[in-house]
Amino acid sequence: MQWIQKHQVALYLLALAMGALVALATGGATASLEPLILPALALLLAATFMMMPLQKVKAVPAFRGFLALLFGVNALLAPLVVLGLLSIFDSLDDITTFTVALVLLAPCIDYVVVFAGLAGADARKLLSATPALLLGQVVMIPVWLWVFGAVGLWSRVPWNLATVVDSAPDVVVTLSAVIVPLMCAWGAQKLAVCGGNLARIEAASRKLSELFMMPLMMLVLFTSVAAHFYEVAGQWSLVTPALVYVVFALTMWVAGSLYVRWLGHSQHPDACRAVVFSGVTRNALVMMPVALALASTLPDAGVAARIPLVVVTQTLVELCVMVLMVRFFTGFLKKQYFS
Repeated sequence: MQWIQKHQVALYLLALAMGALVALATGGATASLEPLILPALALLLAATFMMMPLQKVKAVPAFRGFLALLFGVNALLAPLVVLGLLSIFDSLDDITTFTVALVLLAPCIDYVVVFAGLAGADARKLLSATPALLLGQVVMIPVWLWVFGAVGLWSRVPWNLATVVDSAPDVVVTLSAVIVPLMCAWGAQKLAVCGGNLARIEAASRKLSELFMMPLMMLVLFTSVAAHFYEVAGQWSLVTPALVYVVFALTMWVAGSLYVRWLGHSQHPDACRAVVFSGVTRNALVMMPVALALASTLPDAGVAARIPLVVVTQTLVELCVMVLMVRFFTGFLKKQYFS
């Protein structure tokens, strides 16, 4: 077990590589694994949530300050970075630019909790902020999309309220991968509190996590890459969006670190690290149904087919970056980084 823990990042990279190799070797037959991604993610989140003392979430100290940092990095810093990058990479067509902006404006609310926890960040605070992040992006994204259009990032995009409404059921299904495990973990801990067995449940959860967390993470990484890599590989039109995603992740990593160093002095280093992870990770899984609804309104079938690939590319880039971030924070800087 200690050997596995010591080499966990290498194992995650192996899962990513195996997913890509299997996708190529089978000629894309692994695309059939797509329906398994959400259940695998739900199991991973369930294991993560069971490790957290959810009954004590309200007792998290300095939560307002943490929430202010979180919204600063996601509602102001990240959009400004997106605006700058899309202004630089101006060779993209309007629809692709719009799709990239849609994805990068949405902060992640699911596996960021897992990755942040693996890197030693305060995953409990991040989990507590999930409802606020979700509601915040509902307001924030339309405003920033309007700003981006007003400054000329695109001329006209066939986007209307009906498109959003049509995608709502699929978005709810996607969110269930977060909500259902969270409610199950909360319910189990609530029953444990009522029965006076919370300590026993928490101890058992930690043991189960040691056994299943890593295999579940590898399963999520493998299925995500295997399901999508073949259709993305060789698509030269995705090179520029992929480059935008890479530069965004690295920029937010550096800018977010400087941001919390400047404004996060009242926060614990682990909370600051959670803010950095939130700034880097995006909500592509939830945005995919919205992007597909947009694609269904387009008359050009070629452009419509490319939209989901633009979204998927962000997920593939982000998974690689997240694995590297875990290695960076746990292997090189550890907790002294923000101190």
